[in-house]
Amino acid sequence: QIAAERFWRTQLAPPVPRFHWPGKGTDGVPSMAQGAQYPIHFPRALSDALGEMARAQGATPFARFFALLSLALHRLTGQSDTLLG
Repeated sequence: QIAAERFWRTQLAPPVPRFHWPGKGTDGVPSMAQGAQYPIHFPRALSDALGEMARAQGATPFARFFALLSLALHRLTGQSDTLLG
């Protein structure tokens, strides 16, 4: 157990990469300091399909959506490492 903890502490030790959003400043930080919320509404059929796919893979719908969000961020930013939490 101690070796496993040491392994993950080493793996997670590097600095967290910043997102480089398309169209933003060179440092990846939006020009405005204000945050925003964007509600997303999925059609019922899509929501049901994602839930069924998650169950078939032994995952929760949240885990499936989280994986899809990570994929979308990778495609949007081109970064191979995305840290969500």
